[in-house]
Amino acid sequence: MDPRGIYYPLKELKDRYDLPLYITENGVADREDQYREWWLDETIEGMREALEYGVDLRGYMHWSLLDNFEWGEGYWPRFGLTTKGRKIKESGWYYRDLIKGISLEKM
Repeated sequence: MDPRGIYYPLKELKDRYDLPLYITENGVADREDQYREWWLDETIEGMREALEYGVDLRGYMHWSLLDNFEWGEGYWPRFGLTTKGRKIKESGWYYRDLIKGISLEKM
């Protein structure tokens, strides 16, 4: 797993198409919610590097707000920032604080 590696496809898309980009799904399955904060930090660093390179990155949507039912696996994997009962996980609170502190001007 290399969330910071998001930089490389963003760079490649800029070099090939040079169009505005939106990341519509990005996250990690984490049953115990122990890696998601790290994943978010590393992903944001990869996006920051892409912005410095000149990528016109206009949005990021975390995958997903809620843990959901997957037909092949049931209630695993757990991707959400909240439980299926809508209780906010520690990583959900972390993400809230993280995005509050990001200055787009610095990116």
